[in-house]
Amino acid sequence: MTSHAFRLAKRAAGGPAGARKSSCYGRRMSSLCSLSDSELVARLPALVQAERHATLDVIEHLVEMERRRLYLRLSVSSLYRYCIDRLGYAEDAALKRHRVAQLALRLPQVLEELRAGALHLTGLFLLSQHLTEANAAALLGEARGKSRRQIEELIARWFPRPDVPPRLEPVSPEVPGPAAMQLTLGAAQPSVAQAHPVSCACGWSLRPEPSFMRSSTRRASS
Repeated sequence: MTSHAFRLAKRAAGGPAGARKSSCYGRRMSSLCSLSDSELVARLPALVQAERHATLDVIEHLVEMERRRLYLRLSVSSLYRYCIDRLGYAEDAALKRHRVAQLALRLPQVLEELRAGALHLTGLFLLSQHLTEANAAALLGEARGKSRRQIEELIARWFPRPDVPPRLEPVSPEVPGPAAMQLTLGAAQPSVAQAHPVSCACGWSLRPEPSFMRSSTRRASS
């Protein structure tokens, strides 16, 4: 295969879209590819800090929007729906920001926890249903620096769920349960002698012949 044919085959396999994508990706990543390992690692904490501040700014704006109930003027039923329909958040991300904004409206000090990085957004979301003015200082103090699982364990320790008590249901004698019906049907099979009579068209009632009479009739006939 000539070099020209090879280039044509390669272009057909990758296509112009693939070539444009590779070129675009190369331009975006060229500066990062030139970084050393230590430089790449050193940049990340500052980026995370910037991300945290950006998240805090979003929450603060959502708090003010909730305070003004501005979403109603925009024909949106709730701040949660506003985060989804107008801001493009996924349902779980919108729910977190909605809950934390409502929490910050009640307890503004949680914004400082988020700003300092002592508590992450997920942690405040988990605590939002349990924090009050009375327990905020102690509960926030214990939750600082903890992971999601550790905060879930903290909530379980602070707010244990009561055990479900055993429940006894009386069985009505008029309505036997399935087990009682099975026992009744298994133990009380009617014999042939106790079977119900069969009425014929002439008005006589015909009862099945008892077993002892059938045996006597067979002996007599033999």
